[in-house]
Amino acid sequence: MHRPFGYTHRQWQGYDRLGIFHCPSPLGWLLSRANQVATARQRRISPEALEEERHRVREYGRRFGKEYTDAYVDREALLEHRRRLADLAYEEFTARADGYANADEREREHDLRMARELTHLLGQLSVGELMPYEDSGWTLTRSGVRLWSEGVAKVPYSCVRA
Repeated sequence: MHRPFGYTHRQWQGYDRLGIFHCPSPLGWLLSRANQVATARQRRISPEALEEERHRVREYGRRFGKEYTDAYVDREALLEHRRRLADLAYEEFTARADGYANADEREREHDLRMARELTHLLGQLSVGELMPYEDSGWTLTRSGVRLWSEGVAKVPYSCVRA
């Protein structure tokens, strides 16, 4: 009977065991998301968002055959805008209650924690990452441990030259 095996745990003829490394990192989207969250949060309360809400209220009325007055449109748009502000204020309040500086910081910390956990999970499956780092250049990592880098950073392993 033939047993299934993972290709990362198999001896390869003439190569010993081969490591598998993702490039670009599968976690790049998660790490870059932190800045996008802060930008999106600011966009939700910008003057442009209030103007978009006014436009949405006008279009809603036109769709149903009503022509709303400017005063009505302004009032409805402002109510929605204030609701958004209240939601953001609540997010800020709960983040501070949890010990974070603000909601963006809590979101960033969550994303970094998820990236670390996913990196360790991939490492347990013998899958690493090849990524450029500012201090060491291109670096091979697995489970958050640097295996090799082209820079001057100290790493426990080096490439074998043929």
